[in-house]
Amino acid sequence: MIDPRVVESIVRNNTLIQPFVESMREDGIRMDAYVWDNSPCLFPGIRRAVGGTDADLKKKVVPRHLRAEKQAIYIDDNSYAKQLWAFLLTNGNFANHGPIGYELAHLFHHKSDSDTDTSDEIDGLENREDPISGFFTAATSCAFIPKSLARVTDLNLSARRLIQRRVYELYQGACNPLPPGCSLKSDPADWHTSEFEWAPAVGYSESGTALNALLKFRFDELQRLVENSNANAA
Repeated sequence: MIDPRVVESIVRNNTLIQPFVESMREDGIRMDAYVWDNSPCLFPGIRRAVGGTDADLKKKVVPRHLRAEKQAIYIDDNSYAKQLWAFLLTNGNFANHGPIGYELAHLFHHKSDSDTDTSDEIDGLENREDPISGFFTAATSCAFIPKSLARVTDLNLSARRLIQRRVYELYQGACNPLPPGCSLKSDPADWHTSEFEWAPAVGYSESGTALNALLKFRFDELQRLVENSNANAA
């Protein structure tokens, strides 16, 4: 998982992208699905494609007149979710391939066609109109894992809830991993994080060079997408 100090820097940097968040909100995107106080979301307004309903817009900027319908400014495959790891570990943006033998796992469900029910993992979703799309690029919600474990983290509820508790323990001092009113479900039969050995968090450097490059890329991309979408509506 990513070092909490990186997450703290992302949260502090959120003020710089607030104008883009407000622009998306004005165009009908319900931004509370992406960002909240001390949110770890890296690219608000960008969500993953859902089934065939997004086929025409996949990997495209959403025109301004469709933003409210699509609740996004850009429909992604899985690339933006990997930018954090690419910048911090390879000093550059994502090059369409990850580390050999590993896959990016999404530790929290972030779209409406997930294979398992989000309500089995999180309390407080009853009154939410949308999936929590901000989980898609949240710095706290993704990790590269061995391919042999990919289906476990996708479908095994006990394993998912264990990892989610680890996420909360690791990051609760750096950000708010969950939106307001939401909390992790618990059960007496759940596995305990103390019973497992966890790999060290990665991605932090005293120089901050890679992190600063990531944050600049973030700002530039959101600015480009907002302006591109506005131009499409002109």
